[in-house]
Amino acid sequence: MFFYDKVDWMGVADFLSAMFGNGGIIIAVFLRLISIWILSPIIFSLIYLVPIVVLILIITKLKGVINAKRFHKFLSGSQK
Repeated sequence: MFFYDKVDWMGVADFLSAMFGNGGIIIAVFLRLISIWILSPIIFSLIYLVPIVVLILIITKLKGVINAKRFHKFLSGSQK
């Protein structure tokens, strides 16, 4: 589900260790930690939280439009 589950971290470590030696394994560990702590919450918020917030804003806007129409109807009825 999360980003760090989709990556073959052993493959990343093998690739980086071929380039940098033992430092490549350390770099792979840091990349995995960064993906767990930073990228996964961002992806989670984009997939789940942003649509929920947008839906709440749309519903709030619609409620405001409905209330404005009722208020306008009330004002036009009171002037007659």
